[in-house]
Amino acid sequence: MSEGTRKINGTPATKPRFTLRQLTKGGAYRIQHWFEHPEVERFLGPPRWIHRNLQLMDRWPGLSSDGMTVLRSHGWLVLNEAAQPVACIGGNVFSNWTPYHGATLGQAVLPDGVPPRSMDLFFVVDPRLWNRGLGRELIAFTMNHELVADVDTFFTSIDEANTAGLHCFGAVGFLPIIPRPSPEGIWYFRCDAEKDRGLRFPPACLEGYSQVSWRGRPEGGRDD
Repeated sequence: MSEGTRKINGTPATKPRFTLRQLTKGGAYRIQHWFEHPEVERFLGPPRWIHRNLQLMDRWPGLSSDGMTVLRSHGWLVLNEAAQPVACIGGNVFSNWTPYHGATLGQAVLPDGVPPRSMDLFFVVDPRLWNRGLGRELIAFTMNHELVADVDTFFTSIDEANTAGLHCFGAVGFLPIIPRPSPEGIWYFRCDAEKDRGLRFPPACLEGYSQVSWRGRPEGGRDD
């Protein structure tokens, strides 16, 4: 279990009201009912998704795709102050970051030429706790956590119909890296861990930044 936080985007770390516990088989069964909710199943698939994801966490490290190698895979239960699970969050940490733009356009690089280490993020909040702003709070908490202190860039993919997910990630600073959803209806977003480190991105990756904004609440979106 870990409570550590770090400084991110110039924001000092504060004492967290959540802790991260490594997701286990028992933990997955403990929260399986979350994944039986129609809205969760709509975007993730059958409830067995959480069990399948847990199994893959042991297999992903070392695999490479599109010039990115998985260094480690995280899955955590987020516990509140009463030690009760309120969410599940995690993702893979990659050796670098290759833009999603229909094809590989090149790596984002730091000023010293070192490709930034990246992490994709997923999260599911207990459906009973929706509409309380918990989603964006947990995303920010995880990005600030010492367990991902080596990560330079975070990214995520969200179904265009998932307005709650779009709002949550947009509220903590994620921006679209494509001007419109993919043919499959997926938006791709990224957010730098420390903006003052001067990450540079290939020009094509900035298309649409001025055209699309997720700072406001999407029409009909749920505030998770």
